[in-house]
Amino acid sequence: MDSDNGRKVPRGMYAWVSNFVNDIACARDHQGNYLHIRKNGAPLYGINRGFTLIGHFHENLAMARRDASEFHIRRDGKPAYTERYMLVGPFSEGLALAKDESGYFHITLDGLPAYDERFDETRTFSGGYAVARIGMHFIYIDHHGTQLSSMLFAYATPFRDGYANVIKDREQYLIDRRGNLTR
Repeated sequence: MDSDNGRKVPRGMYAWVSNFVNDIACARDHQGNYLHIRKNGAPLYGINRGFTLIGHFHENLAMARRDASEFHIRRDGKPAYTERYMLVGPFSEGLALAKDESGYFHITLDGLPAYDERFDETRTFSGGYAVARIGMHFIYIDHHGTQLSSMLFAYATPFRDGYANVIKDREQYLIDRRGNLTR
């Protein structure tokens, strides 16, 4: 499996290898266990941790699944916190999306909920806000779970360069980080 910069993981060493991000890749061994590896194929931490899925490192933590629950691990392969969730996503702006039996929300780097509210869906933070879904409508929330405005959208994208695309009343707009709509 080729990596970037012309270095290679020896062919056949792993059943699957992802792209390298900051010199680390996700890999699956021939027994079905997931682990992080260096560009030469060496494990980043001890093998056979029992992970059935892993993600890339973001803000020095990576998602991992074991025993039907998800959490984040440090670069040494050890859990970053004791809580376990149905689903976790990558960290961005110090928060990661998570899901428990009550719905979606965001957690802090120590694995604790950043706010009490639960949503039908949340996405990763970008530009200080994350998209959240309530029923068929989308909103923007800040790091404390507070809505940017009372407006509900049929479609909403993450913020980029201070603006995001939304659809409201079948019309497309740009929204800024103060909640103002423009065409």
